[in-house]
Formats: sequence, structure tokens, C-alpha cells
Amino acid sequence: GVVWNTCWIPVGDGLFIYYAVNVTDRKRTEKDLTKLSMHDPLTHFYRRNYFMKLLEEQIEISNKRKQEFSLIMLGIDNFKAINEKYGYDATDMVLVQTAAEITKSEVRYNDCVTRWGGREFMIMLPGVTQDRALSLAESIRKRINRISIEHVGGITASIGVTEYSMDESSEDLLERVDFAMHK
Repeated sequence: GVVWNTCWIPVGDGLFIYYAVNVTDRKRTEKDLTKLSMHDPLTHFYRRNYFMKLLEEQIEISNKRKQEFSLIMLGIDNFKAINEKYGYDATDMVLVQTAAEITKSEVRYNDCVTRWGGREFMIMLPGVTQDRALSLAESIRKRINRISIEHVGGITASIGVTEYSMDESSEDLLERVDFAMHK
């Protein structure tokens, strides 16, 4: 469990100075910072910046293998009004409950779920066509509609779905799924 930084310094013919520094705490801090930079602390989903890296990788894989993938974008409705009326604790609870319902849905291990923005989530589904993604999105929407939060009541979400088109840029793909969600 201890991590050492070691070094041998030659000081003469067959003579070396050896020193070791315990860097366990530093390595633990580095690991914690890496995790924090990749994951949203409230929902434990990936952060947007890490998702973008994964999206670019998925686009490259899809273009090479001619493999489809789809995106689902989900936005919690009336989020600003909930925040103004009930405060940050209520909106945090809405986010946590929504994340829980997404996790309980049919999202697979290799799917990538991200906290996209303040009220938005993105799900990348490798190897999934738009029809299958629509079915999953509807299942998630129904789960979210069953959420009831103390003082807030029920919540709803707007959801957009799109499938990647070969050689499409990530910007165009994200613009299409965002448009679908707002529509």
C-alpha cells in the first residue's frame, strides 16, 4: 500500500547513493483529483469534458468499423422554476433521483452516461441504432415521470435521440441531439 519514488545516484567507481521518498499521499491525491476531473460529484456520472474525449474516440471507432451508435440527451423540465421555488437542495435531489432512474434503466456497462449541463444528461450508446435508443429513452422518460420528490412533487424530462451518421462531426451530432431534445 506504500508507494516509493526511488533513485540511484552514481558517486564513484561502483559506489551509489540510494534514496527513497514515500509518495503514497501524493499518489492518492493525484488519483482523487483525476477521478474528480472525470466524474460529477453529485451524480457520479462522467463530466462533460471527459465525455467529449470518449465521443471523439467513439466517432473514430464507428468510422473505422462502420458501426452505429446513438445519443440520448435528457433535460429536466422546469428545472429553473424548481430551483427558484425550492432552492438548491431540491434541485440536487431532483438530479440525484434522475441519475438513479437512468442507472436503473437498461443502460449497459459500456454505455457512457454524462452530466452534460446543469439540468441535462447525455447517454452514448455504442452499437445501438436510433430505434433501440428511442425505446430506451421512452423507458427512461417513464421512470423519471414516476419520481416524486418531497415538497417538489413529480418531475418530467424532455428527451432527444439521434443516431450517428458516418463521417459526421461531433459538433453536428451534438447539435442534432440538442435540437431533438428541445423539439
